[in-house]
Formats: sequence, structure tokens, C-alpha cells
Amino acid sequence: MARRATCFLQQREAARLVLADPAERVGIVEGWLRLERLSAARDSVQAKLWQLTEKARGALSAVSLAEELLRRELVGHAEPVLSVESLEARAREARASLRLATGDVDGLETRLDLARRHEASRAMVPEYRELVAVGRALAKEVADLDVPALEVEYTRLSKVERQASQQVTATREDAQRKGVISLGQFDARCPVAEMTCPVADKINADRKRTGALAKAARDAVAAAHLIQLAAEAEEQKARARLQEAQRKAERLELMRERQRKMLPAYEAARALPESEDVEALGAQLDAARHAAAVARDACQVLEGRLQRAERAERELAQAREAAAKDAPRLAALGEAAVLFGRARRQVAEGAVGEIEEEANAVLRGAGIDLSFAVSWAREGKDPARQCEACGWGYPSSAKVKQCGSCGAERGLNQVQRLEFELSNRSGAAEDLVGLSFQLAASRWLRTDRGCAWASASLDEPLAQMDAANRRAFGAKLGPMLKASSFVQSFIISHSPEVLAALPGQIVIEAGPNGSTIRVVA
Repeated sequence: MARRATCFLQQREAARLVLADPAERVGIVEGWLRLERLSAARDSVQAKLWQLTEKARGALSAVSLAEELLRRELVGHAEPVLSVESLEARAREARASLRLATGDVDGLETRLDLARRHEASRAMVPEYRELVAVGRALAKEVADLDVPALEVEYTRLSKVERQASQQVTATREDAQRKGVISLGQFDARCPVAEMTCPVADKINADRKRTGALAKAARDAVAAAHLIQLAAEAEEQKARARLQEAQRKAERLELMRERQRKMLPAYEAARALPESEDVEALGAQLDAARHAAAVARDACQVLEGRLQRAERAERELAQAREAAAKDAPRLAALGEAAVLFGRARRQVAEGAVGEIEEEANAVLRGAGIDLSFAVSWAREGKDPARQCEACGWGYPSSAKVKQCGSCGAERGLNQVQRLEFELSNRSGAAEDLVGLSFQLAASRWLRTDRGCAWASASLDEPLAQMDAANRRAFGAKLGPMLKASSFVQSFIISHSPEVLAALPGQIVIEAGPNGSTIRVVA
């Protein structure tokens, strides 16, 4: 403890602190002030804070995304609404409008179907009346034709035709036999008595007479055939007349049967009221269907918006819950980071300020026309990486101007740089400032740590000065050490200007047998 509270300056290190890199100075002063644990605690908290901040930033991004999705469904359409409830009310109205439009279509379809059926039924009236008129005319024709008489006539003519046909057959057979006889080829078989003719030879020999009989028989066949043809023609005419009359009678019966079947529908059609205009109903139905299609499209759009908005609202609630889950720990870590950072800065700035004030007092007390100021931190050029109010870690983008947690304005990054601002800059001034600052720091540390041993050791503190500055500074060295409350000082020097200013000396001289030490009062 005592050793650390002394001031020991090695040769050529009086201005080391002034000339060192600002970051190195910070490290040196942190060592003096024992800020390592506070810095380590701050760094540990900040590391945890950054990790949790990234997680929270992801949660906030999810919140922002869900809010944007919800906003898009609520106000990002031609018909904006203010809330999911309003959108749900609009969807209910659209569903009700669709039901009304669908009901109109159903009603008009029913009316149109009824009108068409009435129209079809009423079309039966002229058809039935035409059937009756045609049937009456046909019934008169059937009555005039006298089907029974035609049947009798046809039967008679059929009998005549059969008889004529039989006569043709008989005359042909007779002509055939007589022709055989006329040729002398009679076989003596009597076709009538079915017995052998006793005069067969005589018959075959009478060729002249049998030839005449054969010719007469052939003429008879021709006459019978003509009669048969005439009878057949009459029979065919009678049959045609009868068939025509029968067809008309059958047609009449079918028409009467159809009339009997149509009569109830005809009577009902006659009793039907006047039906609506089918064309007008069709036009109304087309308009209603178009209106229903428009209502259906509007309903589908609102239903889709509502589903997406409800999903976005659920996702928003989940994202907010996730963001709120880590909020207490994030706030605690932020407060701790801010407190550690402020504590470190306050301790450092307070101690450095006191040391600065003491060092300037040492210079003034020694009659040296020189002063300096020390700054522990300053604003950098880049935006702050962490909110000074709550510890929230900013993203890397410089576009973010406010804290995402507390809303504080984002300032510039605070850079820890221990910097010296001298009223006069020169090598001697840097040595004087460096020496006075370190002497003052030693006194501050002795006081802070309760150290009773106040000694200083300086090794060639003025080696970098020229002779004039050494003389001027040598005269001030004793008062500076005294002003810094050092009870004892050990100064190693080869400069007569320094040695002359000291109250006592320990001279070390080299000899042939080794070095000797003597004290000079």
C-alpha cells in the first residue's frame, strides 16, 4: 500500500503521462484510482445488456412489423377503419348485405320460375283448343266415311277376288289337260272319274276337235285372268279406303284420349291469373345477381382483411408480451450500466479534477507561470452507442435519433480520453506539467488511502531540459515537492543546477578500489 502511494519517476519519464496516448493515460489513471473492478462490472453488465438489447430489439421489430401489418389492414385500404372492432362491424354489415342480395336473387328466381311455368301452362290453352277443332273435323270425316260399310264392301270384294283367283286356277288346269289331249298325249286317265278312259285312243286320234277345245280353254283362262285382275284392283281399292278410314278412326281416338288427359291442365290454365312479365323478371334477376356478386366480392375482401387484422393483432399481442417479458431485467441492466458508467466517470472525473487543481496549485506555489486543464472524456464524431439515460443500446444505423426504450434524444458517443491542455506548450512545460500532475496524484492517493509514508524518488527528472531550464526548474523543484506534502525525497541527478537546489546530497564517487559514498550537508 505504502509503495503504491509513493511517487517514483524514472529517468526521462517526467512528461510520460502528458505525452502518452490518451487511452493509455486512462489505463494509468484507472490503475491509480482502482477502477478495474468497477470497469469490469460495467463491461460485464454492458455485455449482458447488449445481448438482451439485441433480443429486445428483435422483439420490438416484431412489434413494429405486427403494428405495420395491422395498420395496413385497418387504414391501408380505400375504406379505412380505426380498429379491428370497426372492421368486424363492417364485415358483419357486408355479410348482412350479402344475405339480402342473395335473398333477392332467390326470390326473383322463384318468381321467374313461376312466371315461366304459368306461361307454359297458359300456352296449353290454344293448343287444347286447336286439338279440339282438329278432332271435330276429323270426327266428321270418320262419320262420313262409314267404316262398317267399308268393311262389308271390302269383305265382299275380297270374296269376289278369291273366287276370280280360283276360277283362273280351274281354267288353267282345264287348259293344261286339253292341251295335252290336243297333242295326242292323253294318258287314258280320267281326271274326273279317276279311272282309265276306255276311249283314250279315240280321243288322242281326234286331233282337230281336241285342238279347238284346247284353244277355247286357253281363251277361257285369259278371260278368267282379266276378271281376276279387275277383282284384285277393286279389292285393293276397297282395302285402301278401309285402311284410311281405320287410320283416321284410330287418330281420332288418340286425339280424344289426349284431349281427356289435357282437359284438367287446360281447365287449370284457364283459371290461372295473369303472370308477371318473364323478360322484365329476367332483367331484374340479372341486376340482382350482379348486385349479389358485388356484395360477395366486398364481403370476401372485408373477411380477408378481418382475418389478417385479427392475426396481426394476435401477433402484436404476442410480440408485446415477449418484449415486456424481458423489460424489467433490461431496465435493471440498463440502470446498472448507467450507474456503473456514471460512477466510474464521476469517480475518475472527481479525482482527476482534484489532482488537476492540486497540480496547478503546486505550479503556482513554485512560482511557475504555467497551468493546464485535464479532461476525462469528450464527445466523439459518431452517434452514441448507448443511451445515457437508460443504458439502451442503439443499433449501428446513425438514422436512429431517439432511444427505443425511454425516448431520449441520441447524442454523440462519449470517448474516454485523458487529455492535457497546457497554457504553454514546450518540452520543459510538458515535463513540469507531467511532474506536477504525478506529484499531485501521489498526494491525492496518499490521502485517499490513508498512507503515512510520503516519499518521492526522481531519477534525472530534468535530463530533457536545457541548462537554462534546468537552472530555472531546479530552483522550483524543492518548493514543488514541499507543496506536494512529501516528507522525504530522493533525487538522482548529474545536473549541478539540480544538486545546488537540494538541501542535502549523498555523493557517490568511483575510485580505484570501488565506489565511495559520502553525505554533503
